[in-house]
Amino acid sequence: MNGIVTNFLLVIILIAGLSSCSRESPEEIAVKFAEKPSYELLATSEKAILTIAEFNELVDEQDSPKPTDEFYKLDKYLLERITFNAKKVTKVDGKTVVLVEWKYPTFISELYSYKTWDSKNREFREKAINFTKAIESSEFNPEDISYSTSEREISILEDGVFVDAKAMKAELEIAKKTKPLLEGLNKIADRYNSIFSMIKLNADKNITFEKYITAMSKKMPDMLPDILKATDLLAEIRSLDPTYELRFNQESFFEDAEKVISIHNSAEN
Repeated sequence: MNGIVTNFLLVIILIAGLSSCSRESPEEIAVKFAEKPSYELLATSEKAILTIAEFNELVDEQDSPKPTDEFYKLDKYLLERITFNAKKVTKVDGKTVVLVEWKYPTFISELYSYKTWDSKNREFREKAINFTKAIESSEFNPEDISYSTSEREISILEDGVFVDAKAMKAELEIAKKTKPLLEGLNKIADRYNSIFSMIKLNADKNITFEKYITAMSKKMPDMLPDILKATDLLAEIRSLDPTYELRFNQESFFEDAEKVISIHNSAEN
């Protein structure tokens, strides 16, 4: 009987030992979450507040490059060179806070902007074509690639990642309200970005951007009302989300939109 009890205790000790050996450290969990945010890595208390569908809707994860993409080889090459490292671990309010640094090729940010907002940028497209040719060359040295770094703190509880699910839930509600406003803003921005790009391409010393705009405003009476509508949409978005930052296409649009408003005001005076 004693032998059976002893053997049973040995099995329990062995299982406990294996469990402790297989448990990932907070640093490992944080790095894994930084590499690919996953609902499965969340703490139980966070999952009780946030559903997997809600989490996935909020996580801003770039789609993996597809073979049909214009710069598939370049995109894939750059993504494979992103690295993540746990730099520092501290204890804060019962949580283990891991500072994760990721190092990424600087060009990947430009490529993401091009794919998302600026696919008609000829100058960037030429740079991307040359970069693709370079990495395919046998003389290319990967160490010549320029890198940037970014840091993020990831909090770990006993059973998983803490993401402040309550705040994420509130953020989701804001996102639902701002979505139709953003769609309206982007529709206007994309339309006029194409027009403004064409004007800049054709403008010269004799026919400036200002002269083009003045002439086109007469042919496009909806230009100024559209720009003012976009301004109102942005104000409404920021009233719901004060932290909202302009996307690349919106930033470019509003820079030119300010010039159009100024030209219009000068003409009235």
